[in-house]
Amino acid sequence: MEDQRICKGCGAMLASDDANCPYCGTLYTEPEEAEPAAETAEVVESSLEGAEPDHYDPSLESKPRDEEPVDENVGLGIIGAILFGLIGAALYFGLYQLGVLAGICGLVMFALASFGYGLFSGAKKHISLARAITAVIVAVALIFAAEYFCIAFEIFKAFKDEGITLLDAIHAVPLFLQEKEIAGAVIKDLAISYLLSAFAAVPTIIATFKKRKQS
Repeated sequence: MEDQRICKGCGAMLASDDANCPYCGTLYTEPEEAEPAAETAEVVESSLEGAEPDHYDPSLESKPRDEEPVDENVGLGIIGAILFGLIGAALYFGLYQLGVLAGICGLVMFALASFGYGLFSGAKKHISLARAITAVIVAVALIFAAEYFCIAFEIFKAFKDEGITLLDAIHAVPLFLQEKEIAGAVIKDLAISYLLSAFAAVPTIIATFKKRKQS
């Protein structure tokens, strides 16, 4: 039995030796065999290799690894900030006794408190929000304490011959601050100290917030 084929033009059955359809004259062509799916996939993959995208997408770039987390001991950091801040407070007291502008110690006190926090917390080179806030609080508190003690010491020196003790002088500071002249001088000293400490604190805090926003 001869193999029969189908005409693509009219659908008539053709003999195996027919080159043209005897009914419509359409030239017979052998049907193309479909390539296996695996081979087709290989062709597609090979065609895609080395191809560049039409538009550059920055999001496709590999992102840099996040910084390694820092083991920060906040409790020890606070202790370190206070201890080093006390050095600044002692310097404040010493300059006050010499009649030199002690307000410059406000800047120094913030720097010392920040350094002490980093040293004790185990994150010496890491500027964190906790470190910045701690340094600010310690500096503000110790500046006030140093100014308060300076006033108390002045009272003690003025009335020690009358038998007043240093503790008595400390308790008497609020009473003396009721005098406008003394209160004005104290406010001036504190304002200068806080202003100078702000010059060191504000840039550090801003840099910390920018770093947290980018992470």
